[in-house]
Amino acid sequence: NDTATTEIYTLSLHDALPISVKGLMCCLLAWVLSSCSSLIDEDLSDCLYGTGIRFEYLIYDDNGGAADAFPTSVDLVSLYIFDDEGKYIATRTESGEALRNPQWRMTLDLEPGSYHLIAWAGLNGESFTGPQACTIKEDTHVELNHEEMVSKSELHPLWHGAADIIVEKDYTEHTVSLIKDTRRIRIILQQINGNPVDDKHFDFAITDDNSRLGHDNLPIPNGTLTYRPYSTGQQGVGGQPDGTGATTVAFAEFSTSRLVEGNPTRLRIHRTTDDEPVIDIPLLDYLLLRRAEGSKLTDQQFFDRNDAYTLVFFLDKNLSWLKTQIIINGWVIRLNEGELGTD
Repeated sequence: NDTATTEIYTLSLHDALPISVKGLMCCLLAWVLSSCSSLIDEDLSDCLYGTGIRFEYLIYDDNGGAADAFPTSVDLVSLYIFDDEGKYIATRTESGEALRNPQWRMTLDLEPGSYHLIAWAGLNGESFTGPQACTIKEDTHVELNHEEMVSKSELHPLWHGAADIIVEKDYTEHTVSLIKDTRRIRIILQQINGNPVDDKHFDFAITDDNSRLGHDNLPIPNGTLTYRPYSTGQQGVGGQPDGTGATTVAFAEFSTSRLVEGNPTRLRIHRTTDDEPVIDIPLLDYLLLRRAEGSKLTDQQFFDRNDAYTLVFFLDKNLSWLKTQIIINGWVIRLNEGELGTD
């Protein structure tokens, strides 16, 4: 009638749906969220597009085990991308905290096809200069920064890696394994009679032709580079906890580019008092003496898996080298006279 009051009720969609439909929607929403919710904990191969590049830097122990040290070691990585004919396409770079996450991937948006990747990690311009306007894969190289073919600085760590990949329509992941190129070499001179050795009585040098490294991480001839120690001094070794009975040795610390099998790498030490040679040896041959008998590693694999060496040479009372034994990374190596030439 005319006096009747009309009441209008509005219902939400949620309230209007039957209980069975609401339950189905909640289940569907939970499934969608669980499928693509986390970049860290879940496999997103069904949710991502493009190509993910994983980088690894394996450190090996004496038992053959390996651990990935990429997240804790590398601070910058640059990836150079080439097509299947070796023509340059693009460069991708990442640095900082992102690299600390073991689940981090460098994502590339590439058309399906075959590609060649070259990675240089740690290439910040401080110690090495990177590729300049490369157009083909063979042009890609880095060069150690030096002054008139002399390097006497502690080099910023440098790594190299390469991979051939096939990009498909769906999301794929590939791994680029890195090799550390920079080396630390510590030389120790100890007098056999226990008398102190003064580093100022010696001139230390390592010579090599490895200042320029190509796309394949092999040296490109660039002339002989002389490495001078970035640090020298004296140090007490052995003796009692209170310091008594310690022997004072001389040391020199070098930082070099990659050590490569077949290169003319030499260690030279002269006395400054009379400029007479004390040590003049093919360094790589001596480093290989540290390799365990029966090792299945090639010479180059051995060099690449050891980023630091310590060599101890013993001197007689005239500060001449006693060619009977040396210590390499804590291992005593006994030498037969003439076993390894010094020429």
